[in-house]
Amino acid sequence: QLHALDREVHDVSDVSIEALQQQLTNMILTHSEQEHTNSQLKTQIDRTKKGLKKNVIDNVHLRDKDLVDALRQLGAKIEYLDVEGYPPVRVLPSKLSSGTVKMNGTVSSQYASAILMIAPLIGEITINVIGGQISKPYIDMTIDTMKQFGVTVFNKDYKKYTIPGDQKYNINQYLVEGDVSSASYFFAIAALTKSVLTVKNIKPDSKQADMRF
Repeated sequence: QLHALDREVHDVSDVSIEALQQQLTNMILTHSEQEHTNSQLKTQIDRTKKGLKKNVIDNVHLRDKDLVDALRQLGAKIEYLDVEGYPPVRVLPSKLSSGTVKMNGTVSSQYASAILMIAPLIGEITINVIGGQISKPYIDMTIDTMKQFGVTVFNKDYKKYTIPGDQKYNINQYLVEGDVSSASYFFAIAALTKSVLTVKNIKPDSKQADMRF
């Protein structure tokens, strides 16, 4: 998370495919759902010639399986080292290909966002959502940010996302918007004390869900 309200990212137009694919891989290995944060996980990242491996010392079934399944549909070579669907996993060198992906929309919007973000580096991707899409504002944020980076995503009622091919990220400077969830405390203070507070770097038309606060 970004804890400051003002952060700038410079010179991202030359981001390499390898760098973004590595970022996506890191998301697979380090992300767990917020509802699982009470579980005490001890992790160790072991970089080996065979790929990246994550050892989790707790028999907890993380929901990363849905993202792993999606990546496998695109050609990713990912192995469960012990029991299928449970960490640890090993990600082997592989090349992702364009195509159609089926994803469970009831698990985490972050997994759909992960595929959306990497799609321009692969080719045309269609994501068919199974079940209802949860956390829709976060999908909106992802699509809006990609638009600012020059990439178009077609959203058909949160049931299907299409990212046309022949697109690339192209931007020289990007201002990261402040976190509305954190800023909302100051909104509450102003309301409760009937005072006026100014919070900078929050867009009135922000896609962040807590703008409804």
